[in-house]
Amino acid sequence: MRIPARWSVAAILVAATATLAACGDDTPVEPGLYVALGDSYTAGLGLEPQDGKPHCGRSLANYPRLVSEATGLRLVDVSCSGAKTADLVVEQEFGDFTTVPPQGNALSDVDPELITIGIGGNDHDISGLALSGCSALGVEDPDGTPCADADRAADFDMGERIVSMGVNLRAAFSELRSRFPDTTILAVGYPQVVPEDGVCRGQLPIARRDYPWARGLNEQIDQTIRSAAESADIGFVDIWTASADHTICSPEPWVNGQFKAKDGAAPFHPLPAFMTAVAELIEADL
Repeated sequence: MRIPARWSVAAILVAATATLAACGDDTPVEPGLYVALGDSYTAGLGLEPQDGKPHCGRSLANYPRLVSEATGLRLVDVSCSGAKTADLVVEQEFGDFTTVPPQGNALSDVDPELITIGIGGNDHDISGLALSGCSALGVEDPDGTPCADADRAADFDMGERIVSMGVNLRAAFSELRSRFPDTTILAVGYPQVVPEDGVCRGQLPIARRDYPWARGLNEQIDQTIRSAAESADIGFVDIWTASADHTICSPEPWVNGQFKAKDGAAPFHPLPAFMTAVAELIEADL
């Protein structure tokens, strides 16, 4: 066999020696690190079993845990229900004056192979107003457009809230990419919650004529996250497309309705099927 000129005999010997040493070394190789950041759609608020720690509502069956089990990556999951983008760098506060450390602390002095981040919907209470807030208005005016009316009257001003969310996300994503240029970083989008057609007020009691407004808002939030990810050159996990047949009104929803589910899922929060689907999409990206 003719040895390429660029290969020296010494280089071949070094490579061969390293290979033999690796084969004879019984020292276990530490698995790569996976850091999961995010809000309740990452944490799995209410989903059983919970990790037993107060406040954040992290499930032991959430998608970070499933990805870790499938890939063998060592998981550090600091996702927390109610988290805003700002909580990546500041302490997250709860109503009883308890705080949890900034999620970004988990990225100090580490070199992760994978970072996932699913956040943004809690910025400026966007999701709370769109789901719980609009559901309350829908009970008072089931056949009108109370949410769209409130938005036009600048009581909600959802457009400005989402623009600000996008600014927050672009800054956070860009900082992650700058700090970890060689790490796989994936922004996880949100699913389709509101159906394109039809209503199911037993599960989502938004006023019937407000459904198109809520659907548009649902899509705008997801598209803003996608745009922020693309601008920062990080990956995007497209949950929106995958969830087309799994809205809150579908026979096989990925998001729970207005009442707590049997498996513990909180109202308007992910069901186990969502966690499984997101984990599979992340694993496919990897």
